[in-house]
Amino acid sequence: MKIRSNLAVSENGFVFDPKTGESFTVNELGVEIINQLKVTSNIDELLKKLEETYDVDPYTLEKSVTDFLNMMQEFNLTENE
Repeated sequence: MKIRSNLAVSENGFVFDPKTGESFTVNELGVEIINQLKVTSNIDELLKKLEETYDVDPYTLEKSVTDFLNMMQEFNLTENE
């Protein structure tokens, strides 16, 4: 999955979609996911990086990331690869 390149993301979790003019707020993990997806579209690499950063069991992390990515798709914030 690839995040849309034109999204503006602040360190505080403010996400602006210039295509629609909509804005969103995400937490620290959401910012990290978006920033990692700008670097790699490989979900396994993303999960590995997040496991190194956050003290959470792999199942919970994978579920949280999957839910977040589904939400990103729902709001059309991702690109088709």
